[in-house]
Amino acid sequence: MRCLLGAVIGLSLVVGCKTSTDGSNLTETPDPNIEANQAARIKQTVSEATNALNGVLKVLGPNNLPVISPEALTQTRCVISMQVDRGAILIGGSGGEGLMSCRLQAGGWSAPSFLKTGGFDLGASIGFERMQSVIFVSDERLAKAWQSDGSFEVGTYMKAIAGDASAAIQSMSQNGMAVVQVANGGLYAGVGVRFSSLAHAQETRNQPVYGEVLGSGVPADAGGRLCSTYLLPGRRNGCIADWERRSGKKLRPVLSSMIFELSADTAPMLTKPFNDILRQVP
Repeated sequence: MRCLLGAVIGLSLVVGCKTSTDGSNLTETPDPNIEANQAARIKQTVSEATNALNGVLKVLGPNNLPVISPEALTQTRCVISMQVDRGAILIGGSGGEGLMSCRLQAGGWSAPSFLKTGGFDLGASIGFERMQSVIFVSDERLAKAWQSDGSFEVGTYMKAIAGDASAAIQSMSQNGMAVVQVANGGLYAGVGVRFSSLAHAQETRNQPVYGEVLGSGVPADAGGRLCSTYLLPGRRNGCIADWERRSGKKLRPVLSSMIFELSADTAPMLTKPFNDILRQVP
């Protein structure tokens, strides 16, 4: 296996080749340029997505078998995992972040792309609760479209799986995807979820995390502040333009399609906890 060596904004990059299924042998190369506040937010997103996926895979149905069966997992082409907060009465929600990873043609899983959601609707929502939500995508065309599109919609109303493993398989066969929601350590049954939009967080997450890996550079202002930390698009673009003038380089935008061509084994070490869970998926 070809090894990839380099520093990556987002803490680090994998150094070495994979020799074990859990990736325990992988090491990291700290990047001194990463800003603490941005690193903390990115690490939180990775941690929450990892906990959500790990929690969903451990949920058992009434027959004490996994709700997401091995058969359902083998059908899965892409996984979207995030932690969301639900609130209000009947309809509620707020923005959140997560990770998306897809299977590679050569085998294994891709490096994860960072996602953001502009909002979501939840039926029968009362009070406030932190909930883990994972989407297992089995439809090949849908998976490819979501890998390449910067922003995409989940327009159909999907039921959270509330039964045994056969319910998961049936949902995936009918809808091309299965949605599982976990709250307080147990399956949250009988609730529908509709994401108003999901988008790859290109400028604020993917660009700084994968910029060096994909040879696009890491733009920063004259004071050393990373352009990706500017939340307003105008100021971020101005920062990039100034960096291009000073450096003589041309920024190559990081696209989600580029990330999904990378193996999880050569992804930034920052994403390792999420990748380790995916390595357990058949």
